[in-house]
Amino acid sequence: MYTAFVIDAYSRRILGWALSDSMRTEALPLQAPNQAIVCAEETTGLIHHLDHG
Repeated sequence: MYTAFVIDAYSRRILGWALSDSMRTEALPLQAPNQAIVCAEETTGLIHHLDHG
């Protein structure tokens, strides 16, 4: 299983996540940020940093 998370750098809360049984999925890295955006009350001023890991 493979997971992707969006974590708030200040509070360390998980804001979005995605799960896949294949490492070859291109959608996995996009599902977690999309979930975080949908669940966010306010998106103005948000910055998304990648660790390329």
